Amino acid sequence: MVTYEYSIINDFPEQRAHITTLKKAVGASAIVGDIQSIERVGDVVSLVFSDGLSNGDKILLDSIVAAHLGYGVEIVFHATSKLCNEEVAITSDQVWQTLGGVVTNIAFFIPDLTTALGRITLYGKTTADGAELRVVEGGGGGDVVISDSFALGDTSTEWVTKKFSTNVPPRGGDYAYRLEGRLNGATQASIKFASMTLLEKKML
Repeated sequence: MVTYEYSIINDFPEQRAHITTLKKAVGASAIVGDIQSIERVGDVVSLVFSDGLSNGDKILLDSIVAAHLGYGVEIVFHATSKLCNEEVAITSDQVWQTLGGVVTNIAFFIPDLTTALGRITLYGKTTADGAELRVVEGGGGGDVVISDSFALGDTSTEWVTKKFSTNVPPRGGDYAYRLEGRLNGATQASIKFASMTLLEKKML
C-alpha cells in the first residue's frame, strides 16, 4: 500500500473535501493504480493505493485534487409527465414543430428552481442525420428554450430510445413545456413516445 497525502488548506481549492465524491473521481479517472481508501484526519487527506503511482498518474491525481470542489451531488427523482404518447411524424425541415407537451408547475415539486432539470426520454426513429429536438417553456413572459438542440442521429428507420436533459432553470408558475423537433436535412423522423422526468440536484 502506498499513501499520498494532501492538505485541505493548501491543496484543495475550496479548502474542503467530500470523500465519497473524491473517491469516485479518482476511480473514474485514467489512473492505473487501484484506490483502496481515502481518509481525513485534521487538515490531511490520505489517499491509499494498492501500489505506487507512475509519474503521469501522480500528476493526474494532483489535478483531480486541484479541481475538487469539496461537495457531492445527489440526484432526486420527482414526477414524470408524458409529452407525447402516440406516433408523431416530424415534417418541418427548418421551422420547429410542436410534437407534444405538458402543463405543470415545477416549483410545486422543486422549490429551488436553480437545482431543477428535466430528463427527456423518447422513443423515435430517423432516416439520415440532421433531425433535432429541443424543449421550450412557454407561457407568461414568452417562450424560453431550456435545452440545447439534441441530435437524434441516423437510426436507419429502427425505433430506438434516446435521452437528453434541459440545461436552463425553469421559471416558477404554471408553464407549458413543449417538445419540438425539425428534420434539419434528415429524410424522415418520427417520435412514438416522450416523457419528462423532473430531477433535483442536491449538494452533499
